[in-house]
Amino acid sequence: MTGQTRARAPRLFAFHVQRASLLPDPAIPAMFATAMLVDAATGLLYGAPYDRFRLWVLLILPTPSIIAALLALSGHPAGLIRGTAI
Repeated sequence: MTGQTRARAPRLFAFHVQRASLLPDPAIPAMFATAMLVDAATGLLYGAPYDRFRLWVLLILPTPSIIAALLALSGHPAGLIRGTAI
């Protein structure tokens, strides 16, 4: 993911949550911060297996990301929280 694409993702996330009224407006930055914390933790979690297995980790890595995106954009507050946690 390029830097420009990564910069658009938070705006899309916030727009969707606000437009669907999934969370009150003041809670959107907190949910986004939680998502970034989880993103940092998974980056560290995938680092060691990547050093050892390289390509195989990259083949498996998109699966949780796809599931998280589908849950976060599902339109339900519970899906949003689960998608953020993945």
